Amino acid sequence: QLKLRLQPPADVKAESQKNAVQLTWSSVAAGPVVPVAYDIWRSTDPAFGSPVRVGRVPEGGTTYTDTTTWGYKPYYYKVGAWDGYETPEQMLLSAPVNAAALDDIPPVITLKSPATNPWTSADATCPLSFKVEDAETGVASVTVDGSTTGLSQSCGTYTQNLTLEPGWRQMFIVARDMTGNTTQLAVRIRYIRTTVVE
Repeated sequence: QLKLRLQPPADVKAESQKNAVQLTWSSVAAGPVVPVAYDIWRSTDPAFGSPVRVGRVPEGGTTYTDTTTWGYKPYYYKVGAWDGYETPEQMLLSAPVNAAALDDIPPVITLKSPATNPWTSADATCPLSFKVEDAETGVASVTVDGSTTGLSQSCGTYTQNLTLEPGWRQMFIVARDMTGNTTQLAVRIRYIRTTVVE
């Protein structure tokens, strides 16, 4: 007697969420054969090479949220209905769907020099040094007062040598990530010219 096989869900959908991807599908059954669970498979390859099983949803469930995504890149998913007997290799999988997690976290700017903000300098020159980090999608651009002139970067740390005039100077550091999230930091430095009389 030919054993009935569970068919994969035909209406799998993937929706981008904040730092996650949510999958939904409709329940399937083949006559008296009902799914015991649904297996969720994921790949970073459009051809679905080297997939890994990232979750199993018990009978009756038709949604799964993958919170293990990393970065703003597409992930490809397939869903298979399990009858409790088939091996993962025997299970029929759905057509692939893809989505990328939403990144709404802006870059982090950490001022390294000057030591405090605002800062009072007794010298006409002052190093500006700061670190920019964005763990989600990466840093796309960094500017100081809208320009990258004189700005150097090494391992996420940006430096610029400033020449000061007496009084206050305010500058704006702006960092943008790959999805357009932006962070702005205002830095204020005051140069007080001193004269040494001997």
